[in-house]
Amino acid sequence: MRPVVIYSTAGRGKRVVSTSRFPWQLGVRPGMPLAEAKTFIDRPAIGQGNVPEAHYQAVDGNGDLETLRKLALTCECFTPQFGIEESESPECLRLDVTGCVHLFGDEQGMAASRVAECRRRRFQVRVGIAPTIGAAWAVAHVLAKPALPMVVPPPELSSILLPLPVKSLRLTPNILTTLRELGLRTVGQLRALPRASIPSRFGPLLLKRLDQAFGDEREFFVI
Repeated sequence: MRPVVIYSTAGRGKRVVSTSRFPWQLGVRPGMPLAEAKTFIDRPAIGQGNVPEAHYQAVDGNGDLETLRKLALTCECFTPQFGIEESESPECLRLDVTGCVHLFGDEQGMAASRVAECRRRRFQVRVGIAPTIGAAWAVAHVLAKPALPMVVPPPELSSILLPLPVKSLRLTPNILTTLRELGLRTVGQLRALPRASIPSRFGPLLLKRLDQAFGDEREFFVI
């Protein structure tokens, strides 16, 4: 299969947004400069055999959004409660599977069915199922693999979230930069900070995202 890299030209030059499996295996990651990504992919790959020439594609925001909306409609066979994430550049689908899981055996069965349906339509996806929207987003982006969905049982919510990097909390680039400069790398480190000091130091969003991820603040599902 031909390696594919999607990149954006907004902000700090051309940077990777997402990749197919082969570039990922070679070390290409979102946020990496496109020129650096090409050095990973275009060099001879030992043990990889004959690999087709990679395809580099700039982000098509309008086209991606329309495709995401069409893909959302395929979720109706899993749950009547589905939609697109609330974001300036949405890239995820949200499904409220409460009361529907038993139709697929269990959470893993439902997640595997969702992956199989997307693969049938030639989409590569990462699936996370968790007690909160924030936790599901986090594990889908950080822990889940294309062929290995991640399911978080309610009793394991904290133990799974605490070691995750701060980028898993749906924070803005400015907040992430500030946290990195202060040496705050994990959700657990943020969780250990005095709550009263967080809004004044980082703004209200950080505390909101922390509470949403752990279920301390309700996050409404928007269809």
